[in-house]
Amino acid sequence: MACFANVPLTFDATVGSAGVVDCPGQHEPAWVYCPADGRLTLVGETRKVGAPFLLVAVDPAGGISLSQYSFDTNVRITGHYDDPAAQTCREIQPLPEESPRPVAEVIQACRPTFVVTQVVPLEP
Repeated sequence: MACFANVPLTFDATVGSAGVVDCPGQHEPAWVYCPADGRLTLVGETRKVGAPFLLVAVDPAGGISLSQYSFDTNVRITGHYDDPAAQTCREIQPLPEESPRPVAEVIQACRPTFVVTQVVPLEP
């Protein structure tokens, strides 16, 4: 994130399911704290196990959805880190055995979320 800040980045990726994402406690906005809108791998990645991937978030107010694309669809993704919504991240309810985290720590946990701002399907 230090290298890119909130500069838009574009790359080609294959859409996959985020699966089950475990984010302990309750946070708002949940979509930026616990990104579970999709899992992206670079187009051409052939490793079946251990391939690098990126969990991404989509701002619900942005009108973009990854769910309209079937899994294994190749797309051109544009997005950024350090979304403005990260500055509003708050812990609503910590885990029962934990103390509330400082606001600055929760904000720092939200800033590295990659937020998708544009999706364009690629020709097969």
